Amino acid sequence: MNELYRYLTLAVSPEWRRLDERERAAQKQEFVTAVANDAVRVHAYSLVGTRADADLLLWCVGDDLDVLRDLEQRLAATALWSYSTRPYSYLAARRRSQYLAGHEHTGSEHARGTAGPVGDMPYVVVYPMTKKRAWYALPHEERTRIMGAHFAAGHKYPDIRIHTGYSFGIDDHEFVVSFEVPDVRRFLSLVARDADLRRRGDAARARSRRDRRRDHARAGLVSAPLLVRALRRERVERTPVWYMRQAGRCLAEYRAMREKHGILEIARQPELCARVTRMPVDRLGVDAAVLYADIMLPLDGMGVPFHIQPDLGPIVERPVRSAADVAALRVVDAEEATPYLFETILALRRDMPPEIALIGFAGAPFTLASYLIEGRPSRDYARTKAMLLGEPALWERLMNTVSEVLIRYLRAQIAAGVHVVQLFDSWAGALAPEDYESAVLPYTRRIFAALGPPVPRIHFATGNPALLELIASAECEAVSVDWRLPLDEAWERIGYEHAIQGNLDPAVCLAPWDVVEVRADDVLRRAAGRPGHVFNLGHGVLPDTDADTLARLSLLVKERTSAVPA
Repeated sequence: MNELYRYLTLAVSPEWRRLDERERAAQKQEFVTAVANDAVRVHAYSLVGTRADADLLLWCVGDDLDVLRDLEQRLAATALWSYSTRPYSYLAARRRSQYLAGHEHTGSEHARGTAGPVGDMPYVVVYPMTKKRAWYALPHEERTRIMGAHFAAGHKYPDIRIHTGYSFGIDDHEFVVSFEVPDVRRFLSLVARDADLRRRGDAARARSRRDRRRDHARAGLVSAPLLVRALRRERVERTPVWYMRQAGRCLAEYRAMREKHGILEIARQPELCARVTRMPVDRLGVDAAVLYADIMLPLDGMGVPFHIQPDLGPIVERPVRSAADVAALRVVDAEEATPYLFETILALRRDMPPEIALIGFAGAPFTLASYLIEGRPSRDYARTKAMLLGEPALWERLMNTVSEVLIRYLRAQIAAGVHVVQLFDSWAGALAPEDYESAVLPYTRRIFAALGPPVPRIHFATGNPALLELIASAECEAVSVDWRLPLDEAWERIGYEHAIQGNLDPAVCLAPWDVVEVRADDVLRRAAGRPGHVFNLGHGVLPDTDADTLARLSLLVKERTSAVPA
């Protein structure tokens, strides 16, 4: 071991930000002084605007473990350290890979000597990794061939510097790979190329996918997933079914994962996020996987720190309530703000059966702006309405900023491969129709118009049936309706040129099965086999819902509608 890498992240508590500016400056200077050391090279990356669970990444390079320990002891003695938590810490030793024979590259994972100048690019992406047991069952020659293909992919991107550190025996993972990149888009291109290599190289998985196509497709080749065709109001073989918030606490597998990981931690780790997104497909028998993400994720790129408080919801640590607050909001490319999300989409499109639709989504501008202003869930939205009604110019600037962020966010999801997008306006029902029409609907229309028709667009708002015609007037293919109106009445009001999604009351799923069956049959009866119905709940699955009930409900919808041209 001629070098050790330590990747250390710090999350600074909100209490530190409330200190006097001079005190914060003094603490930062103390921290910088503690970092300065000839024995350890330290490269600091700000994570503000790219992650919400950490503010700073310290990449420390030293010759042995003792100097890294000495550095951490000096940092621990600083005042700033006492205000910080350390969500992630990875340790690895840089060694030359056994698979590198015959491969030359400028990246430091190929270097024979020291790592050279590191930390001089604007972005670094760090992955701790552990190979699956199946990898070690392969012959060495096959492993060498596979790794050679991966190195060749890296050669296509000479401006990306790759550093590999091995952790056998010194940490709880096998190795850490970090990518120094000048541009996040280049890194995502490398990820996509690597994913393509793995997809083409895994012949057994490809055969399995072909088998699943034969099992599930009813006739010929499936040109698009069932959900997509239904949202386009095509004649389909049966009514598709999925549930809002289907990847949640109703699933035992999800509850087990949440004992180890927080909501945002899962959403920001592509492997975990993809796993949770896929859970309901097999367990509940649904026709779509909805991306496991929080509507607050766009705030990662806006420079707005937030966290999820259990049993309450998102908490914005510095609410946006003044002209200065609005001016400070950042608008960056979604690929830079939430790169983890698009890695997840790539992985899901690679692994999911082709007949299962992948749904991307975002919070609508009013709901997201309300969180920014209120700072937390609210019952009366008093501060939000005060800005909307009392400071219309400031409200317009905020909504324009939020709308631009959401346009980029949804366009990037579509480019990465989602089949459908849904815009959630969960709080719009708090508004009077005239306020919604004048101060909210123009921004929602702008978002839908900017997305265009490449994928079906679903508009969902809840809480106020008086808004239904206005909600449908946005440029969308489908309207998702809650349970406050019978489905046939809601469909007549939005117009049959729209598809409709819904609309079983989520609370019905807590009742005995005979009640669920009667209510579900009523929804299907009101749909009347008309093209364009997607069976769903009127809002998200409630946490106490039994997963077996949802699985039986999916089967009921499939059985009831398979004999009816829909």
